Amino acid sequence: MSDRYDNRTTVVNDLPMYAKKAKERGITAFRHYTTPEFSELTDDEYNNIVTVPHLWTVGDRYYKLAHVYYGKPEYWWVIAWFNNLPTEAHIDIGDTVYIPTPLEDMLGAFYRGKD
Repeated sequence: MSDRYDNRTTVVNDLPMYAKKAKERGITAFRHYTTPEFSELTDDEYNNIVTVPHLWTVGDRYYKLAHVYYGKPEYWWVIAWFNNLPTEAHIDIGDTVYIPTPLEDMLGAFYRGKD
């Protein structure tokens, strides 16, 4: 199964404002991933996704839900992407979050059109 960092571009951040921190870490520049571009689900993809509603409660985290529903906490971002809620800070206690399944279909939609 794919991971969210597959097919992602890395960039070198050697801006002067980070030079001191880079030197402290013994490196010349920071490397990081570019921000991903998320595809919209097609009508067909959306109609084939089964969702499980989850009432957000105290202590909930995306990675915990991904572990329960997918068996893989590293796919927390699929739930965030599907709900258009990038972090837990965007959710209030009592909100309903939808868990999209099956995971393989969600990953297929995410990576559609990516090289």
